[in-house]
Amino acid sequence: MEDKNISTDNTEAKIATSNVKDTKAKAKVTTKKKGATMSKTKTAKKLKSMKSVPTKDTSKDLKAVRTLCNKLLTSKEAKGMDLTLVENAKGAIQVKRAGSLMFSFRKTGRGAIITHPIFTGKGKAKARWMKHGGSSWDHLTDCLWSEVTLDMLVKRIKDKKNPKDYHDEMYNGKTASKSGLALKAEAARKRIELLKKESSKTKNIKKRESKAVKKAKTTVQRQAAKKVKKASPVISKVAEAVS
Repeated sequence: MEDKNISTDNTEAKIATSNVKDTKAKAKVTTKKKGATMSKTKTAKKLKSMKSVPTKDTSKDLKAVRTLCNKLLTSKEAKGMDLTLVENAKGAIQVKRAGSLMFSFRKTGRGAIITHPIFTGKGKAKARWMKHGGSSWDHLTDCLWSEVTLDMLVKRIKDKKNPKDYHDEMYNGKTASKSGLALKAEAARKRIELLKKESSKTKNIKKRESKAVKKAKTTVQRQAAKKVKKASPVISKVAEAVS
């Protein structure tokens, strides 16, 4: 009897131990899942913050940009050039040469556009630096405000080519349809056509409305102009007798 009890106790102890192990294993799996979920959430938040528009105070950066532009405009290289500093309606700080855009510091530190390609290295090591994203703006350089140097801006204003010259070199011929400027022009043409259609519809509606108003006025005038027929003497006598 004693041996049987011992074996039973051992069995129960083994079952209890296995249950504890299973519980711990399940707890580990749950912890791993929670950890994976948390890491995914953190990654999603990080990506979201990276995609969002900067909300920090850019007043110091703007001051630095204006200082950099003033250094360029007062440099010996800028003498004799028709350079102008412009702050457009969208808040971008730009420098133009004889009306042609040389570079633009876009609002809220989103980036600086320099209107010619920039390369690093020489020979086989020569490579394009900070090409504008996509294939529609290959003639432009798109970099951060902090990456722009005075030397880069001086080289741009000394470059005799305008943005249009670089654009035509890149996109004339077979690649013309890929040009961002061509795509923008096409979109603008479609918008103008749509506006024309809408304006013609509006004109037709106004014409119909004005015609309807005139017709209603004429009807009212005609009704007002109709004379009321006088009652005959016989009917008048009958009316008097009845009253």
